[in-house]
Amino acid sequence: MNVLDCLDHNKSVYSVFESSKRIFLIDKHVFKEEIVKDVDIFKIADIPRSTIFVSDIFRDKVINSDLVGFKLDLLWDSDID
Repeated sequence: MNVLDCLDHNKSVYSVFESSKRIFLIDKHVFKEEIVKDVDIFKIADIPRSTIFVSDIFRDKVINSDLVGFKLDLLWDSDID
């Protein structure tokens, strides 16, 4: 699994633990597009035990293959900032 330092901290909205300043909740995900543009499956370095993120290419393959058991939510769109 790719774990990437790809969260744009200036544009994302998130909450941190006061004691450690570690992120525990992300309300708005904004990724550094230059880092995620060629990666189909990844986790973010800030919360590596959290959500698995996938590209549009991966999502389309799941949908077009009629695979079941996936829950796909749009969390970020590179065309919308």
